[in-house]
Amino acid sequence: MAEEIDSEILNLESKVNSKKILHVDDDEEVRKITMEVLGARGYEIGEFSNYKTVLNEILEYVFSYDVLLFDCLMPEGNGVDLAIIAREMGYENKIIIYSGNTGSCWTPEIGKQYNLTLLKKPARVEELYTAIEGIELKID
Repeated sequence: MAEEIDSEILNLESKVNSKKILHVDDDEEVRKITMEVLGARGYEIGEFSNYKTVLNEILEYVFSYDVLLFDCLMPEGNGVDLAIIAREMGYENKIIIYSGNTGSCWTPEIGKQYNLTLLKKPARVEELYTAIEGIELKID
């Protein structure tokens, strides 16, 4: 009975969560897990592994997404730079910097200036959902 209820809840959530998320991370395993977790909640995910690809094509992609989820440190650049470019282009939706090591690319001042959210890896499912939706999700 509990499994049926859980299944119904997941089906309901997948109908409610119709946001499109652009996820950029050079770590294939992180992208795969994030896609599975968010996909199970009904989000549509676009993914890129390469900073330069997103940088070269950002005009084409950025405005078709509701949320941008960028890794902070990548081999050819960083997610904060992508976020700043998106903001300067007029992107007003949520941007999340999702990183285990922010190195020199993140400062609280930059986060505040460009309205960026920092989410530390590894994040629990409810933390990721809360960062995206701006509401707290309790998972028992």
